[in-house]
Amino acid sequence: MEIKLPFSSTVWGSEKFSVTLKQEIESLDAETLGLNQYATGFYTTTNLISAMVLGTKEDGDIVEVRIIIFFTVTEEAYVCPVGMETRSAHYQYEGIVSLNTVKAVASFQLSLVDGADVNH
Repeated sequence: MEIKLPFSSTVWGSEKFSVTLKQEIESLDAETLGLNQYATGFYTTTNLISAMVLGTKEDGDIVEVRIIIFFTVTEEAYVCPVGMETRSAHYQYEGIVSLNTVKAVASFQLSLVDGADVNH
């Protein structure tokens, strides 16, 4: 699936690129990025996304960007015999964003890093 990233495409090649890409990724929702597959509770209350740009490689109109995404899910879940309980889970994804700077669209290839930190 391709995701529109118009601002990052516009500033590619400038010193504003990393900050702009980070902001655009963090403005996307978890479902768009495919991150919410680990939300298992009754009611998800928070999806916090934070991104870090590690490096770039240009190949014509395509820019490959190495990234890390930190994703936090806070959810309400019913736990017997306690009742409703709030739980938070923290995940880290690493991968590549392939940004077509002419079409202003990107595809994401993300992998979950083992060892999610779950706090009850």
